[in-house]
Amino acid sequence: MLAPGRSVDRVPRQPWNLLGRQPNLHRWFAVHWQKAAAVSLAAPLIAFSIFLLSRPYQGIVQDAYIYIGRALADLGPEGVGRDLMYVHDGQFGFSLFRYGAKGLVAILGPATAAKALAFAALTAWFLAAAALARQFASGRAVWAIMIFAALLPASYGAPYPFGFAEPLAIPRPFAEAWS
Repeated sequence: MLAPGRSVDRVPRQPWNLLGRQPNLHRWFAVHWQKAAAVSLAAPLIAFSIFLLSRPYQGIVQDAYIYIGRALADLGPEGVGRDLMYVHDGQFGFSLFRYGAKGLVAILGPATAAKALAFAALTAWFLAAAALARQFASGRAVWAIMIFAALLPASYGAPYPFGFAEPLAIPRPFAEAWS
């Protein structure tokens, strides 16, 4: 049944042409592309922010003492470098982390270098986890997976002795991201 005033042979108007004007497709695509770009940028930033907030940086603690100390020992063999732990060292030469930490400590100082290394480690870990999530999902679902992964506890085991994606200036988070 037809509404009054409508004929059978009339072609319905397109949604963008309801007022009888020519469509401005350029403007339509520009507006919708900007919205899509904002959403596609916001989702990863929100997921990464949640990830960083769930793993607060606590300073040079645990094993980071050893790695930042090794960098200081390499930079000043007359000071910290005289410690027996660094004089009779046999394990630090097997990793590239030693040289990266030494360079950052020389440029930024120990405290800022430790923060920079921890942030770089968390960034690498997050990007590797996002790449893994892309193997199982696509689009916005990847970032939903990453938000849920960020909300998981970062430690496990009976008394929680083991952790992952630790915000420390140590090579382990980089190794976790790489593998």
